[in-house]
Amino acid sequence: MTEVFSMLMFLRVRVGLRIVASVATVVGPLSAMAQQPPTTSVAFVGVDVITMQDTVLRRDQTVVTRDGKIVAMGSRASVSVPRGAQQVDGRGKFLIPGLHDMHAHLAQGAGDLSDGAGRQLAVYTALGVTSVRALAAPPGAGALKRRVATGEIVAPRLWITGQSINGKSAPDAASISRNVASLAAGGADVIKTHGMWNDRSHYDTLVAAARRVRLPLAGHVTPEFGLAAAIDAGQQVEHLDGMIAATVPAGTPVPPGQFVFDNRALAAVDSARIDSLARVMAAKRIYHGPTLALFRVLADTLPPEYFLALPDVLYTPKAALDAWSLSRRQQAQQPIPPAIRQRYLAVRDQMVRRFQALGVPLLAGSDSPQFFLVAGFGVHRELQAMVQAGLTPYEALLSATRTPAEYLGRGTSAGIVATGRDADLVMLDGNPLRDIANTMRVTGTMLGGRWLPRAALDSTLQQVKQRIDAM
Repeated sequence: MTEVFSMLMFLRVRVGLRIVASVATVVGPLSAMAQQPPTTSVAFVGVDVITMQDTVLRRDQTVVTRDGKIVAMGSRASVSVPRGAQQVDGRGKFLIPGLHDMHAHLAQGAGDLSDGAGRQLAVYTALGVTSVRALAAPPGAGALKRRVATGEIVAPRLWITGQSINGKSAPDAASISRNVASLAAGGADVIKTHGMWNDRSHYDTLVAAARRVRLPLAGHVTPEFGLAAAIDAGQQVEHLDGMIAATVPAGTPVPPGQFVFDNRALAAVDSARIDSLARVMAAKRIYHGPTLALFRVLADTLPPEYFLALPDVLYTPKAALDAWSLSRRQQAQQPIPPAIRQRYLAVRDQMVRRFQALGVPLLAGSDSPQFFLVAGFGVHRELQAMVQAGLTPYEALLSATRTPAEYLGRGTSAGIVATGRDADLVMLDGNPLRDIANTMRVTGTMLGGRWLPRAALDSTLQQVKQRIDAM
């Protein structure tokens, strides 16, 4: 019962979104929000600021933005509101950097509410996510990325990949090199792999090909090359792949696959080996996206009816919910004792705690949409899972703000609230340093200097829901 209660607390949190039954004035799709140019000056007055430079809560601040940048910040008494600036009453509110989802699956579309990509981006915006890395993106995603970059549509900044490079999509050296070159030419920002080759030589070919086009490598770790090779290659690792095999004594049998529901292997995981490996990865800046929320959902046995009662699913097509529900019921029938499931999750939590303590950089990623983790909502569930694993709210927030900005090469322009930084901001109704669930209590999102208040976000969400209901 304790495990089930923890899962319930993880998922059933207060949500700041207001699900509007009817809207008197309907704002058009996100492209219509571009009517307010980023050159408009906006002043958040009397707001409490969490800069993410440290854990200090800076109270009663005025933050001024102009031309897509933060141009002034300080106590309300010391910072004047520019003439003609739009004033936002920040009293009783909390301002944080815009959030990143570093593991998304982007739907097909041009970015309008009539297509899946546009609906995803609208929900991301309403949930305060201002940057999205799509580790699965359809053909044509480069055009959508350009529409966002030019301001044609107001949506989170995008980083994209294309087809995963793996043993099925690229089974030999020639196809690996050819596919990587094609992805680079098509505007990919990262090369993703699922591994699954017959031997390590193919992985080495992939690493060399990615280096030739100067793109980072991210994704899975599979047994034919293992975690040590991924660390040597500088790969950004998803899902804590390879960690259990790398932290048990030599000769300990570890079942293949990501879900190691094996008492012998789990019992053999050595805390000293975790720490030793973490120190190596911290020194080499090996970024990890643990996707704790996804694995909690997959490893637990809560019925689909529970997830279907969450607000997250309001913006998901019925066909997807039906497929997830069927998969959930099939998964629950697997003869895996609850104690082993919970032990597996506890080992993953331990790894993340030690990573944080020893300086391994963590990235918040939802791996959504799938299995009741929904675009926009999913990264908040990941932050909650990190806190449940033992991180402080501030440490969890780092994984969705400052750390991903550093990984994306924006460490000097994004990720914190400070003068000169990009004006990608979220205003909240509650202090997330006290309760990480408060990241979902969004009262407005600023994308590149454009302020989108709650009313505009709710209107757009209503349009998303209407289109989903009509499918």
